[in-house]
Amino acid sequence: MDIPKFQDFYLPMLKFCGSVGLADCGSGIEAMTEHFSLSAASLSLHVSSGKTVIRDRVAWALTYLFQAGLLERPSRGRYRISAEGRKLLAGKPETLNDKILMEKCPQFRKFKGSKINSGAAGRAGGGQRPESAASAPSPPDPDTGPAGDELTPDEMLDRSTGQLEATVLADLKRQILELTPRAFEKLILRLMTDGLKYSSRGLAIHTGKPGDGGVDGIITEDALGLDSIYLQAKHYANSQVSSTDIQAFAGAMDLKSVTKGVFVTSGSFSKAALYFADRVPKHIRLISGDELVDLMYRHGIGVRTVRTLEIKRVDHEFFGE
Repeated sequence: MDIPKFQDFYLPMLKFCGSVGLADCGSGIEAMTEHFSLSAASLSLHVSSGKTVIRDRVAWALTYLFQAGLLERPSRGRYRISAEGRKLLAGKPETLNDKILMEKCPQFRKFKGSKINSGAAGRAGGGQRPESAASAPSPPDPDTGPAGDELTPDEMLDRSTGQLEATVLADLKRQILELTPRAFEKLILRLMTDGLKYSSRGLAIHTGKPGDGGVDGIITEDALGLDSIYLQAKHYANSQVSSTDIQAFAGAMDLKSVTKGVFVTSGSFSKAALYFADRVPKHIRLISGDELVDLMYRHGIGVRTVRTLEIKRVDHEFFGE
C-alpha cells in the first residue's frame, strides 16, 4: 500500500486548506491523490468500517488539524485555515505530526487530554468529575509512542476507542456552545425527558421566557403534577455560575414550594455556588458543561451510533464440558 501514514497528511492538508477558500473531505481527497501520486489500487483500499483508506485518513487529518486550532469549521464538513494555521505555515515547517502539534498547539494538548470517563458524578449538587477520571488515551505515535507490538490487542482497541470518544465529546461540547440560549433550554429539557427518562408518567414544560421567575422548565414526575422538578439552564461559554444565580433559583423554587431542582450550565460553577447548593435545604442538582456532555453521550442525545463492534473470545467452558 503506497498511501502515506496518517500523520503525513497533516502538512499537505494544511497547505491545501491555506490555498483554497473552503475545503471538504472530497476536495481534500483529490488534492492528496495528486500530491502523493496515489495509484488506483491504493484509492480502492477500504478500512473495516467500509470507507476507503484515503477518505478515512483525509477526514481524520482534517479533524486533528481542526482540534489543534489550525483549521476552522464555518459549516458542517467544510474547513478553512485559521490565523494560527497561517502563522504555523509562515515558519515553513518541513513536517507536521502529533509531536509538533503537542509542542506548538495548546488546544491540541487539551484535546489529547480530554477526559472521557463518564463514571459517577462528583459530590451531591456539584456535578464535578472525580479527580481520578481517566484521560483520553491516544494511539501510539510512530516516532515517540510505544510500538504496536508492545500493546495487547485489547489495549490497542481501548486506545483507539478512547481517541474516537474524545473527538466526539470535544465536537459535542463545541456544538452545545454554538446553540442559542433558548435552544440550550430546549436541549436540557430533551435530555431530562428522552435521555434520563424523567416525566415518563408526567409532563415536561418549557417555560424559558420573561416572567417565569428564573425557571426554564418544569417536569412533573406523576400524572397529576403533584411532584415537580424545576429546571434552570445557563448558556455560558467561559463564565461561571455564581452563588447569586443559585440563590435566585432557590428563591423561585420557594415561591412554588418546590423542593427539587436541576441547574445546568454549559460552563462551570464557582466554589461559592457549589458550597451554597450543597447546603441549601433543598435538593438542587448542579450539572456543569463537562458533565452535560458526558450525560448526552451516554444517553444518546445529540449523538448516534454509526458502527457496532462485536468482539468474541473462546468459550473455554464449552470445551470443558
